[in-house]
Amino acid sequence: MNCHRYILVVLFGLLLSSFVLADTVEMSNERTLSGAVVDVTFLPNGAEEEAAYLRGGIEGLEVAEEGDDTLVLAEGEKVEGRLVSLRFRSVGGVLEFSRDDLLSVELVETEMTQALRELAKRKAEVPEDDARKLAELAMWCRDNGLASEARKYARASLALAEEGPFASTAHKALGHVLHEGEWMTPRQAIEQGAQLNEDPDGIPAVDDRDDKELSPEQVKIRDAHRKNNALYQTYLEKANEVRSEELERARTQYSGQFDQLHRQYTQAGERIERLREQHRRALERYNEDNSGTISRNRPELPEEVATLTRERTKLAGQLRAIHLSANSARQTISRRHTSRTRSVRNIHSRIRMRLSQDQLVGEEQMTELYKNAIELD
Repeated sequence: MNCHRYILVVLFGLLLSSFVLADTVEMSNERTLSGAVVDVTFLPNGAEEEAAYLRGGIEGLEVAEEGDDTLVLAEGEKVEGRLVSLRFRSVGGVLEFSRDDLLSVELVETEMTQALRELAKRKAEVPEDDARKLAELAMWCRDNGLASEARKYARASLALAEEGPFASTAHKALGHVLHEGEWMTPRQAIEQGAQLNEDPDGIPAVDDRDDKELSPEQVKIRDAHRKNNALYQTYLEKANEVRSEELERARTQYSGQFDQLHRQYTQAGERIERLREQHRRALERYNEDNSGTISRNRPELPEEVATLTRERTKLAGQLRAIHLSANSARQTISRRHTSRTRSVRNIHSRIRMRLSQDQLVGEEQMTELYKNAIELD
């Protein structure tokens, strides 16, 4: 019974946590942590040395009660062997756990893991001595929330070519701004008297000169830049709101199904406990009444116990299926959100480029483009 209860507690916890965009680990001390796996140290069968696997290259990790653990790579390949250790980033920082600390590991597909997986594919196509492609890769990392990777590839690009047509892309990936002909951090630019706005992409500020100092066309372009930035922020927030609504609907749907089956599972278990207790007491009376004698009327465990046990096994399978469906729904929602936010970023970049070429884009047209970016259906 304790084992069954533990399984249901774990399943219920995983069901709820599947709508929190984070990896989870179940500890041997019955604690559950949410956060992000950083990397896994694993000893494959037949290998003489341990190997480290980054989170972006891992799709799943099965910690076995007995026998081999299984590491599922992003390409779908399964590696059997023994989990050695795991580094996990949570609210307390980066923690390291040994194999004995863990009962299970639930890897959740998030925007970050999708981006890391895509980065691995892109990086394989970028030569280490190609400044242009490294700069483009850095900007891609920046646009997809991989800040540390963006810095890494931008610096590698600048190390190859400090000047030239691709240096500006690398500097932008680093969050630098151009002030008086030199690239520098926004703080350095402000210290030198620059006036920077709240541009979400960290590009040089929109022209903040007084209208009298600008031509009518320059005023229109400047105001269009500002409107583009404002719509960009608005529709990123709308994309987040859509994701939250979808997650809440899915949580309500699957939690309701889970609760109903869990009640049936619990009630069947309680009934089994009562029948076993009644049987135990009947045996005690039987033994007292027939001490030293042989009787054919020894109480048997009711057949209902076997029936209820089979029913509980069936219910446990249904509960596991709900968990899998819930996790699949969450992954679909995460992929849709990634698609929406990327579309919004692309629209912002396209409009910004047109405006930088003095091609005016009206507010109504901008709004329609952003609106279409978050409507996938």
